[in-house]
Amino acid sequence: MYYDSHAHFDGFLADGEAEAVIERAAAAGVDGLMAVGGSQTMNAAALEMRRRHPESCAVSIGFDREQATGLKAGGAAPLARRLVAALDGAAGG
Repeated sequence: MYYDSHAHFDGFLADGEAEAVIERAAAAGVDGLMAVGGSQTMNAAALEMRRRHPESCAVSIGFDREQATGLKAGGAAPLARRLVAALDGAAGG
């Protein structure tokens, strides 16, 4: 089993290439991918890929250091609730 443990999809989604990336990975024998966040845009892209491909995309969301320092005190809590709700929806829960 091959697994890509770190894939950013924000650029591929913006360019309309995300589905082709999944197809190429499967054709190369990759069984799954970890869609990784790091910013609001990258987190949204990772969640979208999980929603589209729950059988092959796991998701890791959060903020890179540069992004996290811009969050106001307590500002991550509402975002965390939205992300958990989105994950529940992506998982069919």
